[in-house]
Amino acid sequence: MATQLYAIRITDAAKYKQNNLSDRKLIDGLLADGFDETKPMLYTQIGVAKQKASIFGGKIEKVGKAYQTDEAKIIKLLAHEISNGLKAKLAGSQWFNDVEEKPTSQEHIYDSRVFKNLLDVHKTVEAGRTKAANIGIENDVVEPFLTESLIDECKVLSEICNGYDFVQLIKSPTFRK
Repeated sequence: MATQLYAIRITDAAKYKQNNLSDRKLIDGLLADGFDETKPMLYTQIGVAKQKASIFGGKIEKVGKAYQTDEAKIIKLLAHEISNGLKAKLAGSQWFNDVEEKPTSQEHIYDSRVFKNLLDVHKTVEAGRTKAANIGIENDVVEPFLTESLIDECKVLSEICNGYDFVQLIKSPTFRK
């Protein structure tokens, strides 16, 4: 999907004066933003832009280029609700580490399949441990990848994150229960 910005260039000064009840200024002939009159008002929805152009006596102008966008479904989980053991297993597997951008946030974004992937790694390690036991090699060399409690936590979180594209671990809630 493409996202384009639009501005309103006033072409009918009389209609503009008649309908400009809040005394909005013009910036190089463009309708000014109602909150910051040093910038033109920009619209992302062409229907709204057409409506405003009709009201104020103007025409729509494209601003900048159209960018291809896509909506990603992100589930936000409170970081303090994730066990420390699981956080240790997640270390280094994030897609984006907010720490570099905003050092105070410490919020990480992961692929939504991260918990399923941890379960898959555990299965692989366990298969190797079983094979080693079958040929008489001690299992003390390689510990289980996940404990039983981490397996249960990963199963629950994998199911919760099903249907989302990304998982974000956040420090404080930005949502209400």
